[in-house]
Amino acid sequence: MIIDNRQKDKILAAYFAATNLSDAAAVFEAFVHRMHREGKYDRLKHWWDDMNALRTIRAAEHHIRSLPPETEPSSDPIEKLGVGKNGRVQFMEEPIGAIYSYYRTVLPQETQIKIAYDSLIERFMGFLQRKKYAIRLSENQLAYVLFVPDIDFQLIDEWQRFLEFVYSAEELYKSFTLFVNNWRLSNRKGGILGYVRFPSVTEDMRRWQAAFYIATLRRRVLKPDKRGEPDTDNRRTKKREDMTQILSKLHEQLQHQDLKLSFDRAEKLSRQFNTLGSSQVRNAKAEQQIRDIMVEPLHILTCPIAPLDKIKRASTREAGDRIVGKRQTYCYGCGNSFSPNERKQNFKGNLSANSFVFYAPSQRLQSGTGEERPSVCPDCLTVAFASPIKLVTGTIIVQLSTDEDSHSLSIEKYLRMLTLGELNLIAGRYLLINCPEFIDKHGGLIFVSKEIGVKQYALWRIAQILPVEALNNMYFTLFVDESEIQLETRHIVWLSHLSESFLSRITLKDHKNKNRLNAPLNQAIRLIQKDEVISAIHRLATAKPTEAKQLGDWSYSEKRGLEELREKHCELLEKSSNGDKQMMKQAEFYRHVAALTGLTYAYCDYVRGELRGKENVDTVQREVKKLIEKVVNPSFFNYEAADVLPGTRATMYCNDDNYFCYAQAKRLLEDTLKLDLSDREGRTDKGQESLTIFFDDILNAYAAISQKYYKKAQQRKLSYQLKLNLHAKFASLFNQKGD
Repeated sequence: MIIDNRQKDKILAAYFAATNLSDAAAVFEAFVHRMHREGKYDRLKHWWDDMNALRTIRAAEHHIRSLPPETEPSSDPIEKLGVGKNGRVQFMEEPIGAIYSYYRTVLPQETQIKIAYDSLIERFMGFLQRKKYAIRLSENQLAYVLFVPDIDFQLIDEWQRFLEFVYSAEELYKSFTLFVNNWRLSNRKGGILGYVRFPSVTEDMRRWQAAFYIATLRRRVLKPDKRGEPDTDNRRTKKREDMTQILSKLHEQLQHQDLKLSFDRAEKLSRQFNTLGSSQVRNAKAEQQIRDIMVEPLHILTCPIAPLDKIKRASTREAGDRIVGKRQTYCYGCGNSFSPNERKQNFKGNLSANSFVFYAPSQRLQSGTGEERPSVCPDCLTVAFASPIKLVTGTIIVQLSTDEDSHSLSIEKYLRMLTLGELNLIAGRYLLINCPEFIDKHGGLIFVSKEIGVKQYALWRIAQILPVEALNNMYFTLFVDESEIQLETRHIVWLSHLSESFLSRITLKDHKNKNRLNAPLNQAIRLIQKDEVISAIHRLATAKPTEAKQLGDWSYSEKRGLEELREKHCELLEKSSNGDKQMMKQAEFYRHVAALTGLTYAYCDYVRGELRGKENVDTVQREVKKLIEKVVNPSFFNYEAADVLPGTRATMYCNDDNYFCYAQAKRLLEDTLKLDLSDREGRTDKGQESLTIFFDDILNAYAAISQKYYKKAQQRKLSYQLKLNLHAKFASLFNQKGD
């Protein structure tokens, strides 16, 4: 077996996380020294973070702090690592573990059950990292290659331990209970599902299912009469007594003491369900459902990955096939075969699709004559139960991924560490985002996502939820019905910066106190999608105070954020180009806009300074606006400025809110115009960098740039973007009210 040096680094990282470091201090320190020297320690720390190997991280960082400067590393431990044909790994001639190759035995086609399996497998991989110090050497959509520092590693044993964790009471509360308490699954009139049941794989899962139906039963017994007559104290007391009698009868019907204790725990858990959670399914036969759940034997959930040398070639079909035989049925979700008759002996629930499993349970099947609910195996039912990621109205689903070289935490661990504000659920690399905003339209309420578009809403919501520093190395896939849509990371990053500066809400109250769409923000989102960041900034900078935060003279952090956004605009266009010459030209174009902004801003600010204190606010605003309008022609601009200013020179300052435009203007003067600026550079009393410029610099800069944009359409676009940039920079002036 051939592995590269990066994979060898991963193997040693896993080995040192699992071993007693006192027994391997010298080679551990040499390994850490080499990774640190090569600039790879952040990557190494990321791997250990995923394994929760805090002891190893502390030891490594202690060694790094104690390293003398310029110390040469000793021999590289990687040279002592060997891999045999059978995947056994030796280090310093001692076996330290093995490389295991697994393939996915389940490849669903329907989106919702696919997400359920994907997230379950991802959580299993994370479990192996934390419990067995396993590390992924490579992976794709079909297979995984792991190194586990354990020569006796047994996948099935760890799978059973994982099931005890993921189907524990605490984890099921996060995945099942929180979901049914906050989102209605059925789109039918009345919003009620049938008698939905799932094969239980743990006692905790059994109790939560029983609790679900006990809550449903309680709602049936205690709910007000349909006739609308108010409940009196006597009626409420009678209903509570009836409920107590029903629960006592159910308790007595359970023959074994262990079941009685389990039922008592389920009754306590049932109080965790709210009104919505207790009204998701039918309640007429709730007592029978509870009895069946409590006495059914536990189901053995098959591990959805298996050793690569044991690929199963029989008894499977492509998921989605309609194949129903007398003895064997193939699951519509995963394609595996199962015997409904045999399964019915252990599980009396319905082995057909429901909204927990599929987004659209009724399917027009191959060779079928109409819509029907296809057969689903017990495994798919059980997997769906523990997945909180469902395609339901009022939510959006996003899958997060990261590039191989990212040194940030794993996606799952990062999401678990976040404080996500409104209720949002996670499972593996999937994030279920709540959509709480409505607008009033046509006499009713509709989700904002339907009004502005699911993709546009998703971009905005992700930008609101995830910190901007975490976004750069992430990739996002949006799930809409049965479709997958790739979201551009750069758009989310730009929107995040924009949101931090303007604090805009997606909905506003109108004069009738009804929710309406924030039109400027909606327009800004669509401008961002077209990579027109300057236009988006201008749209919000000129919005009404109710639509976006107004920029003032004291808006230091907001103005700094917008300058960072101008910089990120160019950087992310270049990063996203991947050899696309058109996108690289677009990035260069906006750098030129920034350069001209830096030069012309210096004169506009000079004019403002000259007039402030001498003229009223209206006059200052008018004169600055007049000067901005003249940027279409450098001669007209110079002439207009000369009419107010005492001389032909101005000073550019490298302020926090102008550093990017300053740098681009300086670069243009030095690299394009080949000017020696050493005599012009200076510093203010506060240490702020400054640069003296002249009218001739404006003329020469325009002349040089116009050679690149000689077409009239290009020149118009350049002038227009320059105007918008300057108007946004002077928003604090234009927002002031005159006399």
